[in-house]
Amino acid sequence: MNANREYFELGVRDMAQAEAEYGGGLARLLTHPVKGLENYRELFDTLATAKGAIKVFCEVADIA
Repeated sequence: MNANREYFELGVRDMAQAEAEYGGGLARLLTHPVKGLENYRELFDTLATAKGAIKVFCEVADIA
C-alpha cells in the first residue's frame, strides 16, 4: 500500500467491509503470493510474467 495514513485507513475500512459482505472474496483476489523479502527476484519475475495474476504480493510474515 503506498498511501498516506488517511487513505491507508480508508482502504483498511473498505477491505474489512468487503470481507464482511463477501466473505472470502478478498483472499481470492490475492493470486500470487511470494514468501519472504529474500525472494525479491521471484517477486519481480512473477510481477512481470504471471498469467492471470490479479494481485502479486510478498508475504513478509505468517499470519497466525
